[in-house]
Amino acid sequence: MNSDHWIFDVAKKIGYVTFFGEEFCYEESPYVVQSQSAFTLDVDLTLDQLFCRLAKDWLKMNGKVISQKRTYNVEYDEEEVPDACFDGKSRGEIGLEYISQMWDAYDSVPKFAYLNALAAHDYSLDAAHMPLSSENYDTTVFRFLSNIMARNDSRDTFIILRSDHGLQGGPHPIDYATQIEHMHPFTAVIAPAKHPSLSIDTFALNQNRLATGFDIYHSMRYLMSASLNEDKDKSKLLFDYGIPRWSYNLLRQSIPLYRDCNKAKIPMQFCP
Repeated sequence: MNSDHWIFDVAKKIGYVTFFGEEFCYEESPYVVQSQSAFTLDVDLTLDQLFCRLAKDWLKMNGKVISQKRTYNVEYDEEEVPDACFDGKSRGEIGLEYISQMWDAYDSVPKFAYLNALAAHDYSLDAAHMPLSSENYDTTVFRFLSNIMARNDSRDTFIILRSDHGLQGGPHPIDYATQIEHMHPFTAVIAPAKHPSLSIDTFALNQNRLATGFDIYHSMRYLMSASLNEDKDKSKLLFDYGIPRWSYNLLRQSIPLYRDCNKAKIPMQFCP
């Protein structure tokens, strides 16, 4: 991984406070890249230690320390009845509350936060309760967005909501997470209408065009470079370096109406 391209390193390099959150203890987990030896995640704030502490406490309280159950496999729900993770809160509430507190603590500093929510990935629940878990998370996200968007600094805050892996094998696997994301794959960007980096007409035009994660990356890098108004040369270098040439800045550039998977660099097996 080239650190000059890695979005967290770019953010830290120009003075952002950075946050990376997973709603479980991912140490030694084979399912995430950040726990692999060849990968370095250098951020200021993370949820990992918090959820690892909770997972280890859960194993002790439930007499499963000697069961060899790994901390990354710990769920906070019983088989039939959803159970609070900590202090009466679900793990989804904990992650979003952490981000809100980060915004309070670093009020005058630019911030970059990423949170991977697991609302549709709780495999410990009975199938009948899984939809209730997702509905509850909708309420949690609504409260979070309402609070963040009511802040004075919301005029300079962009929020991206995105399903993480879309089809994930299509409708064939009998898996709740797959079914949810197969039916409702989405990317939503909440942007301040009067932000100087945004062309609202272009942004609206791109809603129904073929956009990819590369375009989102391009757009985030553009926003970060635009914050360096005092150093135009540094801003241009930061923005140009590592940006895929085939990608588009969703905030300022119109994606061609007839853009296809080949031009967007989407492998044909994943082409919509």
